[in-house]
Amino acid sequence: MHAVSAPVGICYGRVANDPPPPSDVNNILKSNGISSVRLFNTGPTTLRSFSGTKINVMIGVPNEVLPSLSSSPSSSLDWLQSNIFTHVPAYHVRYIAVGNEVFLKDPFHTPHLVAAILNLYQALQTLGFANSIKLSSPQAASVLSNSAQVQDGGLEYGNLFDASVDAFVWAMLKERFAGVKVVVTETGWPTSGGECVGI
Repeated sequence: MHAVSAPVGICYGRVANDPPPPSDVNNILKSNGISSVRLFNTGPTTLRSFSGTKINVMIGVPNEVLPSLSSSPSSSLDWLQSNIFTHVPAYHVRYIAVGNEVFLKDPFHTPHLVAAILNLYQALQTLGFANSIKLSSPQAASVLSNSAQVQDGGLEYGNLFDASVDAFVWAMLKERFAGVKVVVTETGWPTSGGECVGI
């Protein structure tokens, strides 16, 4: 496993009491030189606001749609076209984050996660975007301090983060997904704790 740096962006959630309109958010991002944004859902108005900008987006696939996406590549293809590519050009989409903390928050949808990833990947191949759009599965991991050791059978890790990433890579290999780049979209605090603060 090796680490790769990535541009720093901002998470843009719409669950709030009085959020600014997407057009204002775009202006704020541009004026601060932020070129990447993570969206937690596929709201058409929000997606359309990024069309024609120079801002790359990571789009979240809601947990509740995982069962339908896991049913077939064609259902994933239909979902991508009607929920994403109808509203924003593919060149703006850098990543698609499949589910959000499924193991922690929504275990009912856990059995559908891998099949949904596989079907979305096949759908992206059909559309010709598999090389330009990466899939990820954001699973928040509580990161332990460097002095903590995690034992997994014969393997030993210096922290839970490395163990979690390795477990995900192993699961993808088991599903015959060799060579797929893994993107970590979210982690816990790297120290002993604290509330996670959004921007």
